[in-house]
Amino acid sequence: MNDSELDQMKHKLADSCTTLNSKYNVLNNTQVKKCRDSILGHSGDNENEILIFGEDRDDKIKQAYGLINRIYLYLDNDPNTGVISTLNTILDKISKNLDTLLLERYNDKEHGQYNSLLDYYNKIEKNRKLDSGKQVEIDTINKMIVTENKKLEKSNYTVRLIVLIILMCLFVILLILFIKF
Repeated sequence: MNDSELDQMKHKLADSCTTLNSKYNVLNNTQVKKCRDSILGHSGDNENEILIFGEDRDDKIKQAYGLINRIYLYLDNDPNTGVISTLNTILDKISKNLDTLLLERYNDKEHGQYNSLLDYYNKIEKNRKLDSGKQVEIDTINKMIVTENKKLEKSNYTVRLIVLIILMCLFVILLILFIKF
């Protein structure tokens, strides 16, 4: 058996975990995640979630979902359809309410953390702009220094030239005096 066949079998087996949840309601979300991770390898999402939120979201609600899934399983095996439809409606409402409560709870946490991240990003951006402005100032100062150095070099050249001209004049005068006398 080669690697591609083994990968195909792993993915089919992992998909059966999802089917057990979505089609038969035998597994809850946590169990599906553990099933898929054990087959395909650990995804690491759970550790990130614990680092961010301080807890695994599914750990808090797995008992409630486990109860709901057991009731669904019982209802699928119960021949009394009138009770089944009523209980299905109630369970659907409980599931939706539970999901809504969890979303609201974690939405507040995520919103707060999003605001913190946004605040940090804005501070970083502000500092980057300040650094950019400082870099422009540094570049301007460097250009001024280069210009001043060029002026200084020109003035040094001019001074040397003037000294040379004066020395030549003196030499010429001395030469004339020496020839004349």
